Amino acid sequence: MRYGTDRVIECPHCNFRVRITSIASANTLGRRIWLDGETQCPMYPRLKLLTICTSCNQFYWLKDANVIEQPENSKAISCSLSLSSMIFLFISLVLLELDTFSPYTLFGTVIFLFAWIWYEDRWLRYRKKLPKASTLSLSQVEEALNKKTWDTDQQEVELRIFFWRRSNDKYRNKTNINLPRSNEEVANMNTLLEILRDDVVQERVLKIEIVRELGEFSKAEYLLNIKLPNQTVDDFYFQWIELIGEYVQKRDSNIHEIFLKERVPHLLKIRIANLNE
Repeated sequence: MRYGTDRVIECPHCNFRVRITSIASANTLGRRIWLDGETQCPMYPRLKLLTICTSCNQFYWLKDANVIEQPENSKAISCSLSLSSMIFLFISLVLLELDTFSPYTLFGTVIFLFAWIWYEDRWLRYRKKLPKASTLSLSQVEEALNKKTWDTDQQEVELRIFFWRRSNDKYRNKTNINLPRSNEEVANMNTLLEILRDDVVQERVLKIEIVRELGEFSKAEYLLNIKLPNQTVDDFYFQWIELIGEYVQKRDSNIHEIFLKERVPHLLKIRIANLNE
């Protein structure tokens, strides 16, 4: 994995600026996938949906935040300095070819070059001084749900799936399988059952998995017997549904990892944290 240039974003409530790390390249080697659709990759960090402003304590969605680019006048000055250094370098080379070399032109090249590097570095230093966008804890995600921090139905679905998966994290290592779910977690799962669509394959599978985790095995069997929507379905989804069905038959409501019979090249699609893929 290779990180890219940090981006500067602005809180839409108070204009407080933070930076978020971008990823230049990543891979899914060593990925682990669970029946709830959670995918974890050592070389592909979990994406953030929203954050909380450390200045005004308001939640906001990262994709809705204003991205602050390097100011245009700063770019113009930077380009002028770099162009000037190249012009002086060209003049120095021409004079050197004509045997009339002047140290002043070389001196001018060095001066403009260092001025350009210093000026360009000002923006980099500014970005590094900014705090990073906060990563929400499970309680903060729950608070964002209670405050209905969404503008569209799609954002509500994304946030509720995000909270469901984060609340499942405590069960993934098999050490807390007897730990009961909180009332808020169960209420969120029941709400998801109401708003997830039956005519979208990914969401249908998620509904079946939620019902299984709630221990409603008869309802899960009923949903498993309903024909999938008439869509182009990847082989992965058939394996996913088959595995859920096996645990439904065993009356097992625990969180389980998926071990695929065949590795599907584009399994990253399962990151349905963003259901608009």
